[in-house]
Amino acid sequence: MKVPFRELGRAGLTLPNFDEPRCFVFGSDDAVRRVYGLNSLGPSPDFSRSVVIAVHRGQARSGGHDIKVEGVESDGGQVTVHVRRIDPPPGAFVTMALTYPRTLVRVKRDDLGGTGPWTFGFFDEKGHLLATVHEQV
Repeated sequence: MKVPFRELGRAGLTLPNFDEPRCFVFGSDDAVRRVYGLNSLGPSPDFSRSVVIAVHRGQARSGGHDIKVEGVESDGGQVTVHVRRIDPPPGAFVTMALTYPRTLVRVKRDDLGGTGPWTFGFFDEKGHLLATVHEQV
């Protein structure tokens, strides 16, 4: 079943950069602290009611690259996260600097069904598995 999600704003939030693609599922401020070294994700989500899914694309050679969560689906303990990598069109004017595209979305626990544990599978726009995260969040 499709699960509604909400993208978290990125303004004012400084996250670590990862050279390689990484996927995370956060169910507490402690989990955020372990990965990012931050006490919270800004206006902290209510982790008793929500989880945060984070997708990092890794290092890109220029601006114009991005990564988006296109959809989230749940089937019992299996959660599928569909992501789309976006590249600038050939010849586009882009910032000539290393960038680290990422996106974070919030999902309500009730919409995932049950209390977990859940296994999150992250798939790209071509249906290729990017990562699997087994998490009791």
